[in-house]
Amino acid sequence: NFRYYNYEFYAQDSWKMRPNLTIEYGVRAAYLPQNFERKGLGVLFDPASYVPGGGAFLNGDRTRPNGYKLAARDEIPKGVLDNLPIQWMPRFNVAWDVGGKGDLVLRAGAGLFYNRVQGNYDYYSSGEMPNTYSSTVDTPWASGNGLSFGDLTTLNPFTSNIGAINVNSRDLQSNEIPRVANMSFTVEKRLPMNNILAVAYVGTQGRHLPQRRNANIIPLGTLLNGSIPLNGSVPVSNPDGPGTPTRNFTSMDLNDPAQRAALAGVVLRRYRPFDAFNSVGLFQFTGTSSYHSLQATLSHNGRNLQYFATYTFAKALGTVATNESDGAAWADPIDTRNRSWGVLPFDRTHVFNLSYNWTVPKLARGKFENALTNGIFNGWQISGITTVQSGTPIRLRFTGAIAQASQAVAWYGSDAFNGTNAGASIGAITPIYLGNPQVGGTETGSKIYDISKLAIPSFGNTGPSQPPFYIRTPGRSNFDVSFFKNFNITEEKKIQFRTGLFNIFNQAYPTQINVTSTNPADSDIYLALDTVCATPTVRRPNGDGTNVADVCDPRGGFNFTQTTLDNFGKIQTKRGRRIVEFALKFYF
Repeated sequence: NFRYYNYEFYAQDSWKMRPNLTIEYGVRAAYLPQNFERKGLGVLFDPASYVPGGGAFLNGDRTRPNGYKLAARDEIPKGVLDNLPIQWMPRFNVAWDVGGKGDLVLRAGAGLFYNRVQGNYDYYSSGEMPNTYSSTVDTPWASGNGLSFGDLTTLNPFTSNIGAINVNSRDLQSNEIPRVANMSFTVEKRLPMNNILAVAYVGTQGRHLPQRRNANIIPLGTLLNGSIPLNGSVPVSNPDGPGTPTRNFTSMDLNDPAQRAALAGVVLRRYRPFDAFNSVGLFQFTGTSSYHSLQATLSHNGRNLQYFATYTFAKALGTVATNESDGAAWADPIDTRNRSWGVLPFDRTHVFNLSYNWTVPKLARGKFENALTNGIFNGWQISGITTVQSGTPIRLRFTGAIAQASQAVAWYGSDAFNGTNAGASIGAITPIYLGNPQVGGTETGSKIYDISKLAIPSFGNTGPSQPPFYIRTPGRSNFDVSFFKNFNITEEKKIQFRTGLFNIFNQAYPTQINVTSTNPADSDIYLALDTVCATPTVRRPNGDGTNVADVCDPRGGFNFTQTTLDNFGKIQTKRGRRIVEFALKFYF
């Protein structure tokens, strides 16, 4: 029952100022009202309407989730947010034939473009409370120890674990339409021997792109000092490592990083702005991207030989990879512009492509031409595509002990960098670069990255959120070639035999990349920076009743695992194979 309507209008004009100078200009106007659910199932979480301490449902009314506004009660429009005014999209282009001879042409153009986001942003709202409910009951299914099948009829999902609610909502403060500005400047020159060279700057600027941000985080530094009283006295054996005497804790000392690392989720929830919920994911239009490129092409269209060669030197930057339905689109909630900004996953610095088609001249001619030599040496054609490009960008990050959510709380006194809060490609604590770790190995078993150039930060410090080096997988090349042989029967009939060789040189490259997996099967290059606590774990109360937690005291530091020291940067496997195809065709 979702509906949306686009109303678009445009006007354009082409003005030939001179025989060799043409200007084109125009403007497009688009009115793009919100995508709406016809029955009023639109839901919006409004932070200003949230009642602290009011629980997940105001006054226990399950139809009134705390902080939620409903289209069914006319609290918000059916489209959740107000419709935006008309968006204006001007365009301008110019073409100048320098000298009027058609052998040197300059072209330039620019334009603005708006387009509504995919429907996921709107569909999520209809799946929120009170339209649907989701509750997690995590209890052993054992007789005498938790739930049994006979207890299901008495289970109340609204009280079992309602605190695990994740909110997903449009952001009331971010109501925009994604915008892209395109611009280019091209110089085209006709060269001898039917060649045309074109060199261009091509740029794209994306603004108001979709991304998500968790608004339910503990402000930085909140848990760095002070204490939290406990319910009575909690005896803890071996509190400072094996063999240390039992201590009775009556409060949790937040000046102790180990104590912060032990804090349970129920304690952390008290310090979040929306204490009744787990995460509050706001769908925003705050993403930014920037693309700049030098693009050159050389083309030839001869009688027997045609080719088209292209080279692109480019950089694609952005806050996140724009994908509104992927966990990777979560932006850093504290410093999006710096921590989430960087080279985008699809960036390729250098890309070269060559496509060609060559009709081989007759080799059997004159007295040498007969039925046999004509069938062997004449009627050949060769075509192919060659691609050479840079590797994919990699952001290294820790796994293991230092990458735990508890250590982020110990480090920052906040849960802002836990889980997806800071984006899937960013760690709370990042590696320190002592130099460029790339060493350039190419064979299976060799190393392309050197772990001695990476270090683990000491407590209170961290490495850069953006690596100082453009770390990439190895570049790759591919050569596809096809051979055609034509056997003419008559002027209107012929038989053609084709041989296609894809990846003719049988090259293989590491292509499956996972920077956090310690399982060799998950990544062609071992990239996991797995860590362990450098000192024995300590025990602290977690604030959840009388429970305690074994945690790593970050002041003691962390070490790389021996597996990481032995294998980091090693090419474990490569993928790629030659494929040969044969075909026989009859033309008539």
